[in-house]
Amino acid sequence: MKSVTELFGDRNDVRVIVAAAVTVISGLSLLLHKSKRSKTVEARKLPPMPRTTLQILKNILDAGGNAERFHDWLNEQSIEFDNRPWMFAIPGRPATIVLSSPEMFEDVLVTQDDIFLRGPVG
Repeated sequence: MKSVTELFGDRNDVRVIVAAAVTVISGLSLLLHKSKRSKTVEARKLPPMPRTTLQILKNILDAGGNAERFHDWLNEQSIEFDNRPWMFAIPGRPATIVLSSPEMFEDVLVTQDDIFLRGPVG
């Protein structure tokens, strides 16, 4: 069985390889930790989405499959979320927050008016 120095030759080569491996592993673990943290923070701020939401396609299949009864589908989803705000998304379009109770409309339009954008987006 060959030793590490026989496999890699000079000791400096081994040190360089170990240093590079440690650097890559440290960088990847930091990157993964940061992305996990930002996803959990984002997830807490966003309203829930329907359980049929897909990762890439979002709700495009829901919109297409329920085109004839789209408003009924929106109402069913609102009932499923107990009339709390929920989010609907189609790829390539801004996400839509659905409000289905007068209290939520008042909260958005009157109480928190200064937080939300006015006018067209995009």
